[in-house]
Amino acid sequence: MTAQTIETTQIAEVGNGVGKQLPTVPTVKLVPFPAASLPDAWRWLQQAPRCNFDDYAPRNLEQFLETMVERQKAERIMGAELDGKLVGIISYVPVTERTGMLHGVCFTKSVHGKGAAAAAMAKLFEFLEGMGVRKVSASYFADNGRARRFFSKLGAVDEGHLKAQTLRGGAPVNMRLVAFFLGGG
Repeated sequence: MTAQTIETTQIAEVGNGVGKQLPTVPTVKLVPFPAASLPDAWRWLQQAPRCNFDDYAPRNLEQFLETMVERQKAERIMGAELDGKLVGIISYVPVTERTGMLHGVCFTKSVHGKGAAAAAMAKLFEFLEGMGVRKVSASYFADNGRARRFFSKLGAVDEGHLKAQTLRGGAPVNMRLVAFFLGGG
């Protein structure tokens, strides 16, 4: 994937068809995620471990790096740059020519609430729509309120729950399913 840059200073928040101006956001660029920066992604994930890890997740940086090497074979793993600094990672898995799924969205806490993640996701959806993708699915831990609010603000449509889908600390955890419909679905 070539680098994709958002050239606007105002990003319209999309949700329920209502446009709302967000604060001015510096330029966000999507780039192939540099392998040398995977330790940064590991640190970002560690900033909210309950939101990011189940009992089957990598336990340390070495396992994470091994997992990401394997994931890169089937996924598009992109970095989000804000003012030239890497601040997030987004992983997309193509399923068919018109569908795919997110397999991870994580941004450093230092940019939470500043519009950078929303701008990066908007750029990703724009790119995917241009490639003919019409539906992007995502799942997240049902108790992750931050993910629910973020995806909702981006226009996610609730598609249901997976009951006791995984384990966290040995206890069953539900997952929420959502989808984004691009280009009219």
